Amino acid sequence: MKDSGVPWIGEIPECWETIRLKFLLEGGLRNGLFKKKDQFGRGTKLVNVSDLYSGDFYINDDTLERVETTPKEVEMFGVHGGDLFFVRSSLKLEGIAIAACAKESEETRVFECHLVGGRPHKNRVNSRFVTYYLHSRTIRDRLISLAQTTTMTTISQDKIGGLPVLVPKLEEQHAIASYLDRKTAAIDSIIEKKQRLLTLLEEKRAALINHAVTKGLNPDVPMKDSGVPWIGEIPEHWRVMKLGYLGQLQNGLNIGGDSFGSGDPFISYGDVYNNAILPSNPVGLVRSSVNDQMKYSLRVGDVLFTRTSETIDDIGIASTCLQEISKVTFAGFLIRFRPLPGNLAPSFSSFLFRNQNIQGYFARNVNLVTRASLSQDILKTLPICLPPLNEQIQIAAHLSKMALAFEQLDRFLVRQVELLKERRQALITAAVTGKIDVRGEEA
Repeated sequence: MKDSGVPWIGEIPECWETIRLKFLLEGGLRNGLFKKKDQFGRGTKLVNVSDLYSGDFYINDDTLERVETTPKEVEMFGVHGGDLFFVRSSLKLEGIAIAACAKESEETRVFECHLVGGRPHKNRVNSRFVTYYLHSRTIRDRLISLAQTTTMTTISQDKIGGLPVLVPKLEEQHAIASYLDRKTAAIDSIIEKKQRLLTLLEEKRAALINHAVTKGLNPDVPMKDSGVPWIGEIPEHWRVMKLGYLGQLQNGLNIGGDSFGSGDPFISYGDVYNNAILPSNPVGLVRSSVNDQMKYSLRVGDVLFTRTSETIDDIGIASTCLQEISKVTFAGFLIRFRPLPGNLAPSFSSFLFRNQNIQGYFARNVNLVTRASLSQDILKTLPICLPPLNEQIQIAAHLSKMALAFEQLDRFLVRQVELLKERRQALITAAVTGKIDVRGEEA
């Protein structure tokens, strides 16, 4: 072994080299193609951010969007088999610099402007090996540390290009990639079974919540047609109203990046995305004015929705405020719904707006080009089932007890999956940093 010359990597095998990524690429890194909304839906296949998130190391050509292109754009932004891509801007820190490799394809492809792309020298590096390397824990942590976060997380070409890459001889790169293909496939098979159980558990939980917030708890109550196909019948004494008639909507605070890091509490996109109930002590801070705190305030009963994301599935995720937060403001990537008094119990809202049928409604109606976007106009049209207020409180209490039982089983399965992923990650990291020698491993 010898010193790699990189403190956070440590020792590497004697015959390995340490080379910065930009020197392993033909022509370096480049940003992708920018296109207007009306140019999507036809033409050349387009690799975008969601394609890097939805795959596992490799881009799935079958799900690519299409966009109009010129021959010059295809020449400048064309995708070849083995090309590497990185996410250069993300709403979530953990999403930054996610990497994926393009497979060989007979179809013409280009890549979009939220990505950085590069073409490895085939006589120097194996693309599969480099992709595994970029997904190792050591390298993921390094890339995340190089990112900058304000309202969005970004990383520059220079930071990505300057990343040290450990480079064994080409034959050994092939051996490591093949070894990891086999080993990760075996672990992935077990993970898939555990995740299927989690999916079934979530489907059951979601079905019970949806039934409770649209049918109530009394199976013998007289029913009527709601007038909304995806809701179906509701109790005869309930109402259905569009969200726009039940309260007011407000987009969040847009402010310069230098205002973050100190000041007063700030609710971020992640605070909403990760929590059905808003955290009462958000970690984010922003130097907001008194006017900001009045316009972008939060009260008990307010509901925040995610309004923009890389994927449709992340649009319209809701989080309900159940505790006062002094001087708080919320991010511009969110929309606040403030109910009129007497319409919605806050505890009921935390279940009502977090159910899959409502998110399905958003998925059918949002705009999707390079990013998915939820407007106030779409949110206003959302049909809401309204039981009497006292019945809302009863339903919420019932669902809270049920949720505890589901959470215990969910935590058990999630921990098993986490341990398997840790094992997978440790295996990748050990192989691509030379901590284990796989050259003698048989297929």
